Amino acid sequence: MKFRKSNNKTIENSEELLNKAYSCKPNELKDLLEEIRAKIKSDGHSELLSRAKSVTTTRIILNYEKNN
Repeated sequence: MKFRKSNNKTIENSEELLNKAYSCKPNELKDLLEEIRAKIKSDGHSELLSRAKSVTTTRIILNYEKNN
């Protein structure tokens, strides 16, 4: 996967999404994942966005397993 260099504004937004991935409520994870996917689609892949997507996906899976 090739990562594009981003400007400071994009980095700040990506960091914000990563922070949300760690701290958002379980019922908000799917919406956050869609937001991250849209950001990746519009801005391209970055390390922070990939981490945010990974954290969010993992939390969704863990939450699903916990409830089933």
